[in-house]
Amino acid sequence: MRTAIVTGASKGIGRTVALKLAAMGYNLAVTGRTETLLNELKMEIETGGGHCLPLVVDMQDTGPTDL
Repeated sequence: MRTAIVTGASKGIGRTVALKLAAMGYNLAVTGRTETLLNELKMEIETGGGHCLPLVVDMQDTGPTDL
C-alpha cells in the first residue's frame, strides 16, 4: 500500500496532484489552510474509493502545531 503527503492540497496544483495520486491508488494525507476545502477533497477522494486524512496546516506558520 502506497501513501503520499500532499501540501497545499485544498486548491490548485496540490488538489490536482492529490486527486491524481488517489486515482492511482495512493492513501493520502493532505494539508492546507482551509478546512472546508480539505473536507470537500476528502469526500471526493473517498467517494471514489480512496483514503484521505485532511490536516489543516499553515506551512508559513513557524510556531508550534497541535495535531
